[in-house]
Amino acid sequence: MRRGGSAAAATYQACLGVVDLSYLSVQIIWYLHAAWQQKVLDYPVVCEVFPTIFYLVQYLGPVINMTFTLERFLAICYPFRSQHCLIRSSGRGALKIIGILTTCCLCAASVQSMVFVYKEPTCSTRDELNMEGHIAKWLHQNWTFITELLFFVFLPTLCLVLNIFVVRVLRQKSSLKRKSLSVSYRNGTQSANNSESPYALNSDSKQHISRNIRASTITLVCTSFYMIIANYSVAVALLIALLLPLGDPMLSDEEIDKDPVWNLYFRLFTIRISIDYFAMSQFVIKFPIYLATSKQFRGEFLKLFQCLNKTEPMLHGRLSTVRQTLTPSVSGISRFTLNGDQASPGMLPISFKNARHDRQMSQLGPVTHRQRPSAGMTRLVISASGERVPAISY
Repeated sequence: MRRGGSAAAATYQACLGVVDLSYLSVQIIWYLHAAWQQKVLDYPVVCEVFPTIFYLVQYLGPVINMTFTLERFLAICYPFRSQHCLIRSSGRGALKIIGILTTCCLCAASVQSMVFVYKEPTCSTRDELNMEGHIAKWLHQNWTFITELLFFVFLPTLCLVLNIFVVRVLRQKSSLKRKSLSVSYRNGTQSANNSESPYALNSDSKQHISRNIRASTITLVCTSFYMIIANYSVAVALLIALLLPLGDPMLSDEEIDKDPVWNLYFRLFTIRISIDYFAMSQFVIKFPIYLATSKQFRGEFLKLFQCLNKTEPMLHGRLSTVRQTLTPSVSGISRFTLNGDQASPGMLPISFKNARHDRQMSQLGPVTHRQRPSAGMTRLVISASGERVPAISY
């Protein structure tokens, strides 16, 4: 992260990207096994381990998103109290938090390894889970319901509440900033005199840092809201799957077409598949959200694909900077002349002051004066005909 950014926030964002890529990878394997009937899981140990990994990456998405939301909530609402908190202190602290959360999610997902078993030649669920009234089926249904409710309903709801508080605090800070700017414009002379102090220069850097914090927070809020909607849809799809009525499997195809129970099953199954595909769109929508809300992400993306227009060579970078600072835009001129016809030194930007200081310092160096040649030396002068001829020696 650049100056003003948060190393912890960058760590959470990177981990979210890794979790998304991992989920898409295991989802492809699961589709090959379930939909295309490919024998990618029909092996001992793989049949029991894969469900654990599959549920682990599903649980980590909402958990890391909630942790990221909590870090932004502390950074916006309680910036000084939470400065040394482990969740937002540094990138190393964020990695420790992610390690603890991964361990907890792994413990919750490891239960799924007892659901599937390898029965030569296929990988399928245990027979006890398909028996009506069996304790194993009751435990599996209740465990699945509790974990899905925790990870896909409770955590997104908590993220929604924290995001509402973050948006409210951001609006309050924006309104206070607008009021302070209007007061400073009305008292232009006083603000100009105060801007010459070191405190004013420090406030400029703090405003730059706060802008970066607000930008990353807006990116998080937009991404988090979409993830909340997607996670809620997953919970609805799970509820439909639990309540899905199954018709008589002994009916023929003609009787199934006329059976109302089977028709209801097919409708609900179509709705569930549509919800699942909508939930998958959260992995696609993050990229345009980052491009639309994060200026820093756009710049790094352009640099990555070498789309920046680098017309000025590095040798002349300082001169071009001085020329740009010495020729402010129209908006800059209007900002400089708020106190009158002539701009006061305190209202000039820092880059303009630095350029003027460098120019003054360069003028303070030793200057070599031109000297008249001593007597007796031959000098060239222009004659009446316009030619250069030796001058008369003195």
